[in-house]
Amino acid sequence: MAGRLELVDNWDQRAKEALFRASILASACRVSRRNLEKFIRRRFGESPHIWMVRLRMAHAALGYAAAQLDAKAESYANVAQVSLDAFDACGAHGLARLADGVEK
Repeated sequence: MAGRLELVDNWDQRAKEALFRASILASACRVSRRNLEKFIRRRFGESPHIWMVRLRMAHAALGYAAAQLDAKAESYANVAQVSLDAFDACGAHGLARLADGVEK
């Protein structure tokens, strides 16, 4: 089972498609929820729930930031803060991958 999970390279996108729910993600990956949990703990160092909450927060922050780009100049400070919060929540690598998926 772990071998199949090792082949997945777009975990952030998979989590988004699974509506950030471990049971749906496990089903999509064709593994048990327990096997997915073990894999995520080993790969990302935290429970699937915490990992998906971080991804969901980062994704929401990026969506908010993208929506605010046409707003008044005062909003840019808020966008910058939200982006920094997302960076802290997700890390540079994860945030960069999420940013690729934000529609422009």
